[in-house]
Amino acid sequence: MTGPGVSARSGRRRRRRGPAPIIIIALAIVAIIFCWVIGRGCGGSKEAKQREALRTYAMEINKLIGRSATIGTQFDSLRNKIADSDRDELDSEMEELTKEAAEIAGKSSQVEAAELAQHLQPLIQLCFDLRSSGLTEFKKTLPGIFEGENIDEAADNMAASLMDLVISDECLTRFRDALEKILKDNKVSMQEIAKSTYVPEPDNALSSHIQELIKEVRGTTESSEKRGLAVVGLSTTPARVDTTSQNTLVLPLSDSVVIKATIHNQGNQTEEGVSVEATLDYQGKSSPQKVTRKITRIKPNEKKVMIFEGLKPSEDDGVVNLVTVFVEPVKGELVEENNTMKIRFVMQSEE
Repeated sequence: MTGPGVSARSGRRRRRRGPAPIIIIALAIVAIIFCWVIGRGCGGSKEAKQREALRTYAMEINKLIGRSATIGTQFDSLRNKIADSDRDELDSEMEELTKEAAEIAGKSSQVEAAELAQHLQPLIQLCFDLRSSGLTEFKKTLPGIFEGENIDEAADNMAASLMDLVISDECLTRFRDALEKILKDNKVSMQEIAKSTYVPEPDNALSSHIQELIKEVRGTTESSEKRGLAVVGLSTTPARVDTTSQNTLVLPLSDSVVIKATIHNQGNQTEEGVSVEATLDYQGKSSPQKVTRKITRIKPNEKKVMIFEGLKPSEDDGVVNLVTVFVEPVKGELVEENNTMKIRFVMQSEE
């Protein structure tokens, strides 16, 4: 049948109703939230990785800065005592410092900079490179400080090497300030970045200042050479318990005594292979007891304590023991009266 009623029902069956608009909107919101959460999670993960990389980088560089700071302290001390230093020892110490500085510069070039601090890596590398080259050049200038006629040239050469170190100090300061700001901005906590200075007073890098240093060094090493050793102190073990009116020490009874002698290098030259002899004698002793020690090396104004053991004193009451310590004169020594010191002591039993 094809009546009007049938056609109307067929038309109604062909119309299908889609999802309700509210469901579509809800699904769209869920999708948007899902994408936002996923995106935020990925972003957060990236930031966390960047912060961790920054922390790792800062820790690695800080270790190198700490090592460099130790070199700086040693170098500043060495530089300030050039006039009183032995040349061979000075050269040896500088060799060690230059090797260490070169190693630090090499290790710094191998450090992978964090993305947040990549722009700072060239600055710290420049600092370490300048310190390595500055110490190397400073070492090369030392012979000209001690000898040669052209003081101006020697001063200019040393000034140039020190200026490299002055610039390295400024590079380190700027790097340190910038890195600490980045750490703070990114809320990365760690120990303070080390401070490091090679030339605390930049005026010391001026040629005029170095000229005065050269004059002081050459005045000491060339025209005013002084050499001389002296015995400046004696003590005993066991220690004295009293002193008689004749300035004789009273020691507790013991079958042996140890003598400690302090030797002072009163000159401005390092002395090597010096013999020091302690002699113990007393009335009735057929021959004095002697013990000899050797000073391998003693620098200008340095004091060394020499210990003499195995000396057997007289234990009889009233017998005075005489100890004489003698340091052999060195070549060119003008005053030898202070190369000998004596002490007298008696042994006294405890009552």
